[in-house]
This record gives sequence, structure tokens and C-alpha cells, in this order.
Amino acid sequence: DREVYLKLLADTIKDPVEIWLTRVEVGGKQRICKRYVGLYQDEKQKIGGFVVFDLIDGEWQGTTAFRPRNLANLDKQREGTLLYTK
Repeated sequence: DREVYLKLLADTIKDPVEIWLTRVEVGGKQRICKRYVGLYQDEKQKIGGFVVFDLIDGEWQGTTAFRPRNLANLDKQREGTLLYTK
């Protein structure tokens, strides 16, 4: 049911909360990727969810998008070198 978050791709790319430079394994090979992180609120100004998209070899790849119980799950996506933070 995560496809409902795909519309947030453009918002995350245009206005990320964080961008990380990290290594990922793709097709059995190590690649450098830029990981774009977005945080979104619901109408009550509580955290509504987060999305993570990776830019690998010039192609966008959805990594995760969901509404967590807490933001500790987001910490699993924070690895490598922080390039940008809001």
C-alpha cells in the first residue's frame, strides 16, 4: 500500500529535508547514491510519514515510503555523508 506515497517523489526531490551520499549494492555491484529524504505532516501538524528516494547512476529509485509509529525507522536510512540538511 505504499504506492500512495509516490506523488511525494517530486516534492522530495525539489525540497528534501536531507540528502545523504552513501554506498548501496545494486545488481551485485557497489554504487554511490544520493539519498533524498522527505518528511511530511498530516493536517494536525503531526508527522504523517517519510519517503526516501535514491539517485543511482542517474536513475531514481524509490527506497521506502510509509507512515511510521515513530521516526526511529528513519534513522536506518541515515548513513554515509550528510550533504544537505534543512
